[in-house]
Amino acid sequence: YTGLGIVFPSWAKTRSAFNQALENRRKELESYLYDRIMRRNGPSATLFASGPFTGLTLAEIAERSGKSFVEVLLDLGPQGTYGAYFVMDEKLQEVFIIDPTVMICSDGSPTMKHPRGYGSFTRILRKYVLEEGKTDLEVAIRKMTGLAAETLGLKSRGKILPGYQADLILFDLTNVKDEADFEHPHVLSKGIDLVLINGAVAWDGSMMKGGHGQIIQRTYR
Repeated sequence: YTGLGIVFPSWAKTRSAFNQALENRRKELESYLYDRIMRRNGPSATLFASGPFTGLTLAEIAERSGKSFVEVLLDLGPQGTYGAYFVMDEKLQEVFIIDPTVMICSDGSPTMKHPRGYGSFTRILRKYVLEEGKTDLEVAIRKMTGLAAETLGLKSRGKILPGYQADLILFDLTNVKDEADFEHPHVLSKGIDLVLINGAVAWDGSMMKGGHGQIIQRTYR
């Protein structure tokens, strides 16, 4: 999930550079955009997630407007919208996800319209641990907690030990499920019964209770 500028060349990403490219290098830009989109699984693999075209693919917008998908991109420009791009190789991603040296994280936010903003960790638990059995629960939890804290140099975090900060999550694995999808990206996951941050309740199973977090920085050794 990122801006439309990801499909534009480096010489046409800013507004001024894009306008110059339209004036002086239009055919080259059109050819670049066509090749770029086709290498990224075609116009159906770009799903817009902001503005008036939210929920439509580039292919659908082109069909509705009677324009080519390249013309649609030129109308919008590199700052025109945000979207999700279905270009990853799922089998390759699974290699990374189950590798014990790879951490699991999310760059999701409450404002982005990508389901992994609300369902990254629960999806790992549901899909790769419970349903497909491709990794053990203990390994998955470590990749989300202890391994991340160790890698980032965060002392007294990421494990359940005496003297460590009580950052704890209570859940029943059989009930955990990511509910968000691309049409409804802001739906909370199911099955998280309790969340403690620094020993204080931050989620009681039905309601957020904020104010317990703090900024933490890497400890350089």
